[in-house]
Amino acid sequence: MTPRADLSTAILTLPYQRPGWEILALDPSSAAVGWATGTPWKVLDSGVYVPKGHAVERLLQISAWLYNWYPPAVVGFEIPRAGRRNPDTDRLLGAVEYAIRMWCHQIDCPCIPINPSTVKASGLHKSSLRLVEKIKGSPLDADHPGDEADAFGVFHCTVERWKQLGMEKLADATYQQEKGK
Repeated sequence: MTPRADLSTAILTLPYQRPGWEILALDPSSAAVGWATGTPWKVLDSGVYVPKGHAVERLLQISAWLYNWYPPAVVGFEIPRAGRRNPDTDRLLGAVEYAIRMWCHQIDCPCIPINPSTVKASGLHKSSLRLVEKIKGSPLDADHPGDEADAFGVFHCTVERWKQLGMEKLADATYQQEKGK
C-alpha cells in the first residue's frame, strides 16, 4: 500500500470525538499514541491510537488522527524523551512533537508540554497499571496499556498546570457564555 492509502484508512477508522471544552492529554511516540480526554474534574474517555506502516507513514497517520479531533480547550503532551542511543529515533520523536505543536497552533489551542519525570511523579504511569485501571473503571488497552496509563498521568499533570496558569477561568467563562446563547 502507498502512504496515501494508509493515511485514508487512518482517517476512516478514527473514533468519534465529542465536542466541548475538554482537555486532551497525549503520550506520543511514533509507534502508538496514548490519549485521555475529559474535563478538569474527570477523564471521560481514553485509549491508544496505533498507526501502521513505516516511520514516515506513521507520522502522517498521527497527524491525520490529530486533525480529526474536535478542538479541545487545551492539549497536554508528554515531551518525547530524547538522548536515546539511536539518533533516527530522536529525530522521529521530534517530528511527532512538531506535528502536535503545529496542530495546536493551527487550531489556536494552547499546548502544555509535560516533562516525563513530572508524569512519573504524578503516580499515574505505565508502572501503575492497576491504579489507572481502577480510576478508568474498565480495562486498559490490551496491547499498549502503558501508553494509555501514561496518558492518564499526562492528563493529571495538564490539569494541574492548566490551573496554575489560570486557564480554567477562561474555559469556564467561555462555557457559561456559550451556554447562555
